[in-house]
Amino acid sequence: MNQLITFDPQAIKQLDGLYCLNDLHRMAGGHKKDTPSRFIRLDKTQELIQAFNRQYQKMGSDPHNPLMGSEQVLRVINGGDMQGVYACKPLMFAYTAWLDADFHAVVYKVFDKVLTGQTRTTNHTAQINQLCHELKSITQLLTFCGRNLALHGKQTKPQMLKDLNQLIEQQQPQLNFGGASHE
Repeated sequence: MNQLITFDPQAIKQLDGLYCLNDLHRMAGGHKKDTPSRFIRLDKTQELIQAFNRQYQKMGSDPHNPLMGSEQVLRVINGGDMQGVYACKPLMFAYTAWLDADFHAVVYKVFDKVLTGQTRTTNHTAQINQLCHELKSITQLLTFCGRNLALHGKQTKPQMLKDLNQLIEQQQPQLNFGGASHE
């Protein structure tokens, strides 16, 4: 991925402590070969899911377990507003690593900063999108104005000045001071 990566954890749907892999898929470019359904069918992914399930079962009774309440590793929802593949955070990170190393590094860094309180959880992506939209609108307006200035400055204004001068010449009375006789 040799492009600017913008990532906003608030743009990822969450369901019962699980993160929507489909949202991450879209953020990473949405290539068909990288769909969450392909990822979860891989043998290595299935092994990882089983390992996380074993870990969650071991830690399930520990009251100091930071994962309490989110023992589910993977959930697939077909249809509805929340349609998608949802995964626990470790599996979500595995998916981002499978997608692209650079994307994974950005996702991990942003999640780490948000979780450790090093950054505000404002919607930077929305702000970037809004500014890009405003910039595009201003650019279109300036282009329109520039075209009109060129058109009116080179064509309309000279023609209007010519028409105005003709009208002024027609309007002024012609006085004959050359000594012609009046009869």
